[in-house]
Amino acid sequence: MRQSLKDLYILKECKIGEPTSNIYLLNTCSEDGLVLVDTGLNFNFKNAMSRFGCNPNEIKHCLLTHGHFDHVDGCKELIDINPNIRFYTHINDAENTESIMAQYLH
Repeated sequence: MRQSLKDLYILKECKIGEPTSNIYLLNTCSEDGLVLVDTGLNFNFKNAMSRFGCNPNEIKHCLLTHGHFDHVDGCKELIDINPNIRFYTHINDAENTESIMAQYLH
């Protein structure tokens, strides 16, 4: 975990061959709150974000680069943290992403 640029954090850097994704956090410093890019696998958002003084309850948006499980697995935890979080993905991945996320919402 490290701060890459002002208000941009790398919460998780995966190594080649590791079954997870990089996870980025952007503080918009606005009413839009925090924006997460991908969710990884089995990632503890509360623990990681506390190191930067960020609160996961302030994540309002999550960009999913694509619908593979290693990029969307953490959606359930995010929904538990903030049920109003909004997720975004490319239209070509929407169906697959929605089917994975549907498992979490039932």
